[in-house]
Amino acid sequence: MLSLLQEKTIKNKIDKLFRNNKITISYYQDNNFKAGFESKPSGFSDFADYKGFVSTMDSYDVKKFTFGNAEVGDIKILLSSDTELPDSTEYKVKYLGNEYIIKADLVPKSLNGKDILYYVAIGKM
Repeated sequence: MLSLLQEKTIKNKIDKLFRNNKITISYYQDNNFKAGFESKPSGFSDFADYKGFVSTMDSYDVKKFTFGNAEVGDIKILLSSDTELPDSTEYKVKYLGNEYIIKADLVPKSLNGKDILYYVAIGKM
């Protein structure tokens, strides 16, 4: 169990990480398309920047993140707990000139089991 001081220190580091980094993401919009003048077809949104951090998975990360069938070379994204990214069934992430696909829910992470610090997901090229 972490002390309140340790929790606060970790939260401050995470907040600083998100304040200084952005991820470019597009999300799938299911608009329940129906023919008509006002209706919009389903599809991916335009890419936009969201507070977060992205990095390439190494062998340590693959062992640590057991969800998403992670492999070395995939990406992991961390999104701020106050992200404005809508819930979706699929996301596209631009990273180092490549597009990665995430076909999973964003997994919430916390230190104390109550307060969400960030969301994490695994992406594949």
